[in-house]
Amino acid sequence: MRLGLAIVWTAICSLLLPGAAVCGIGSNTRQMKVGAWVTKIWARGILFVIGVRLRIDGPRPKRGNFVVSNHVTWLDIAVLGSAYSSNLIAKRELAKLPGFGFCFRVAGTMFINRESRRDAHRLAAELKDYLAAGLTITMFPEGGIGNGVELSKFKSSLLAGAAELSTPCVPAAIHYDLADVTWCDGTTLGQHARRLMRAKWRRKRRPGGWSGKPIEARLTFAPPITSDSRKKLTADLESAVREMYQPMG
Repeated sequence: MRLGLAIVWTAICSLLLPGAAVCGIGSNTRQMKVGAWVTKIWARGILFVIGVRLRIDGPRPKRGNFVVSNHVTWLDIAVLGSAYSSNLIAKRELAKLPGFGFCFRVAGTMFINRESRRDAHRLAAELKDYLAAGLTITMFPEGGIGNGVELSKFKSSLLAGAAELSTPCVPAAIHYDLADVTWCDGTTLGQHARRLMRAKWRRKRRPGGWSGKPIEARLTFAPPITSDSRKKLTADLESAVREMYQPMG
């Protein structure tokens, strides 16, 4: 039932996206700002429908910041998106999801082919322009979805623009109290979502409730980091995230 409600909520929010497209006529930056606002509304609704209780520690990112976070599941998008307005960098495969791919594009999501160094250079140049225009960008620098136990080494290619502009970069760490949240087993989004809801349902129910115990998500932000060196910036961000990171399971 909750997955059905999530689909309905996503469809409702998608009705707002044509407005973002109209705003984008003559200004891609304006479209991305409106898309980030729509994403924030969608994300808060998704967390409510799925049953995720979010706790936020630390100062939230400000407009024009570049946010980097660990990545363990598709829910990370909703957790981060509910906390602040931002445009996300995502893997190219998400653009091909039926229905969702179109919504991601209109909402201002930037896609990258992780296997192509040329595509990384292309996106890095675009990011510099977006950051200069004051957009808030969010990225998962591990280059993939982690297993919730170990944090992978951060990739530095997309941080070139942030370093050149001395953009404040905010380290973020996400942790869930349910290990089944992790999505690194090659299953589809639908398969993982159904498995996640079954795991949630098996947990102790709230008195008088109609669903399992809420999933507790903790989002921690560290103070912004700046550096004009891409490699140093990457190393400092990875160190900050590792300090906040809590293994799951």
